[in-house]
Amino acid sequence: MKNYKESLTSPIKENAITWRAFFIGLCVSVFVNLASPYTESVGFSNFSWSYLPEGSAIPLIFIIAINVLVKCFRKHLGLSHGEIILIFVMALVANSTSIWLVYFFLAAIVSPEYFASLENEWQELLLPYIPKWLIIQDQNHAVRWFYEGSPSGASIPWKSWLMPLACWTPFFVALLLVSYTLIIFFRKQWIDHEKLAYPLMQPIIHLSETSIDGQPLWKKPLLLYGAIIPLFMAVMDIVKHINPKIPSFPMDHLGSLYWGSFTNAHGFSSLVMCINFVAIGMGYFVPQDVLISIWLLYLIIKVGEVAILSHTGKWFFSSGGMFIWGNAAIAWQSFGAFVVFVMLMIYRGRNHLAHFFRLAITSGKTENDELMSPRKTLLIFILGIAFMVFWLMYFSMPIKVVLIFMPLLLLIYLGIARVVCQSGIFYIVPPMIAQNPAIMLLTPRGIGIQGMISLG
Repeated sequence: MKNYKESLTSPIKENAITWRAFFIGLCVSVFVNLASPYTESVGFSNFSWSYLPEGSAIPLIFIIAINVLVKCFRKHLGLSHGEIILIFVMALVANSTSIWLVYFFLAAIVSPEYFASLENEWQELLLPYIPKWLIIQDQNHAVRWFYEGSPSGASIPWKSWLMPLACWTPFFVALLLVSYTLIIFFRKQWIDHEKLAYPLMQPIIHLSETSIDGQPLWKKPLLLYGAIIPLFMAVMDIVKHINPKIPSFPMDHLGSLYWGSFTNAHGFSSLVMCINFVAIGMGYFVPQDVLISIWLLYLIIKVGEVAILSHTGKWFFSSGGMFIWGNAAIAWQSFGAFVVFVMLMIYRGRNHLAHFFRLAITSGKTENDELMSPRKTLLIFILGIAFMVFWLMYFSMPIKVVLIFMPLLLLIYLGIARVVCQSGIFYIVPPMIAQNPAIMLLTPRGIGIQGMISLG
């Protein structure tokens, strides 16, 4: 098989941007943005959750399978390697918007009005401090119909949605541009200098190829066995939900073969035993030193440190804050390590960054393998940051909070991107969100009611 690092830097010879590839990618994107919120709300599916989401992988596998059949009869009509990659990239981007912008964001700007009640006193304690143009007001039944559905024949109350969406859209555009330019800063350092493996992309790159080592891809027995076994288990699990009488394998909502939890003594932490077939497949493309680091450090934390904290009664040490999955002490310790990790990563790329910024100042030319010139990248990054700071301050976030929140937000984004690109971990969350350090450093009283609500 072709070296997985070489496949990242080898150019795609075919013309990838064609009308048919763009049209298919657009259809997949529309499908994802409709299916993801539905499956998340109705079936508790992880359709768009991971960094290799089902919403992009499943349609791509169907497209590849159909493409193989088409090439068997009309080879010239089949999609090229570059076209398949373009379709996948469009699906991947669509998954990022479907779950966060369509599902969570829309619910966030509607829920304050809908869930306000006499018991929680949101009408007095919460809603007066939220600018009215940032959330949906229940005029023309916009809030109630969002959750309960509109009557037959009723039109959507678009007027109630226009102002909040108009206020939030510039912020999200700035956030996406800042995220994009931040990765451009490090792209050449990660790909050309450090040569990261990008494990999550390797299966897609290889599956989209017509053949590997001269042999048709779908005629490789190990590939077929590796695909059929987990697929059979997943199908049995689906059939089990339709007809409970049908036996199935113990699968959890992440698609893992779940064997239960094991513990060695009372008071010590349990160790969850499961097999995730996607993780096993991705592990093939991850460098061995990275793999052993993940396993070893997880066991040290899970079996060693967590067990000691549980046995000594220090498990609930202090407060972790919002969105802490597990022990608060471990979360803060991990966040400290995470910050050091990102700082060392930036220090390691200092020569590349210095060269990049020199080009941004002295030359406005775009290099052959870059989509944007260094000068334009730096300018968009600075303007995007400035606009986000202005937007947050305009909508009641104190400047002292912004100065802590914004750098931590970018640091977390950059660190997660690096971990995913290097390790191939497809389900990962940061050990701490940016709001928690700001709250712990400044205290809720120091931030104030308006600032705390803006952080929420």
